[in-house]
Amino acid sequence: MQTKFILHGGYASKLNAENDSFFREILSDAPENPQILLVNFAKDEREYEQTSQKDKTQFNRNNIDNRNLSFNTANQDSFEKQIVEADIVYLHGG
Repeated sequence: MQTKFILHGGYASKLNAENDSFFREILSDAPENPQILLVNFAKDEREYEQTSQKDKTQFNRNNIDNRNLSFNTANQDSFEKQIVEADIVYLHGG
């Protein structure tokens, strides 16, 4: 499998055309049932759930091919294992 890195300038949770393009590009080469790992380590741990919900909303809004998206929120204890199991690793900024 080829690795693709997609860089973004920030504020990816805002609803706008630029962010739609960003999330659609992430999903463009994804398998039919992608495992998406949401990494929120740059945020305060108390914000992980809210941040993950915003990220899930963006992915689901831009899932134009109707893939069966499955999400996991990264945790530091099993992060290495989670990365191996993920098809997409999404790093949320701080």
